[in-house]
Amino acid sequence: MAGYETNRTSRSNRSGSRRSSRSAKRKGVGFGYLLIWTTIICLLGFGIHWLLTSPYFEIRQVHIEGNQSLNIEHIATAERVPKHSNIFLFWILDRQKYCGRIQACDPIIESDSVAIDLPHALRLLIVERQPYAVLDVPNSISYMMDDNRVAFKTTALNQANSPFIEIPPTLEKVVEGSALPADIDRHVSAAYNLLGMIAERQIGPLSDIESVSVDQYDNVNLKLHSQLLIKLGQAEGLPQRLTLVETALTADPSLVSKAQYLDFTTPRPAIMEKPAPPATLSTSSASAAAAVPLSADIGQ
Repeated sequence: MAGYETNRTSRSNRSGSRRSSRSAKRKGVGFGYLLIWTTIICLLGFGIHWLLTSPYFEIRQVHIEGNQSLNIEHIATAERVPKHSNIFLFWILDRQKYCGRIQACDPIIESDSVAIDLPHALRLLIVERQPYAVLDVPNSISYMMDDNRVAFKTTALNQANSPFIEIPPTLEKVVEGSALPADIDRHVSAAYNLLGMIAERQIGPLSDIESVSVDQYDNVNLKLHSQLLIKLGQAEGLPQRLTLVETALTADPSLVSKAQYLDFTTPRPAIMEKPAPPATLSTSSASAAAAVPLSADIGQ
């Protein structure tokens, strides 16, 4: 019995020693991990501090790209980067504000972005608005507009290469770089809708557009450089009437040059041909200048 107790005590002592040994090893391993992680954190902290304070990473240059009509000096002087700015701190804290100030310096800037060009330069990418149409308001200034109906630059009508959009006189003011006032935007939206449908359908005879006019009753008229006027009426029926225009011009392409106007605002579309020159005007040609139905051309 005494031997049994002695053996049990011996086994108990050995198991206790093993547990103590394992516990010591775990403590040693845990201390080693703690030491490693502490070292890593300290190194990271030192590295971050060095990146954010080293003169090597001060911003010394700003490279400007993407500008087409804007002068680089105009952009550069509009909002300068403060001297001795750290490139990483600028990216974290000031990048969005800087981009906003650059965009606000001229309405022609649609958007801009900044990238880091290590070790001490920024790369500023400018996206300029592109002319889509010219807003012509009677007794007012003409403006270039982009495809989002934002006016961004004044222009003379004889210098513009984009279609004109003519709207009724208005007391509302256009602010460059901002959304159009509601009443003006209503007319411009109807004109843009027509231009978009012509481009989407790729209607070749209508590609040479001089202007789109929208009157106070929202009637839309299209004028080509050949001086052909196409009356299309209310905006809600444009898709159907545009199909009739395409059919008529496909059946008789000479309408583009010989017609004075095509009227699609009535149930029976009509054509008014251009009168002959005065020297050759005759009774027959004068009668030909009267409005006649277009049913033969559009299959009605």
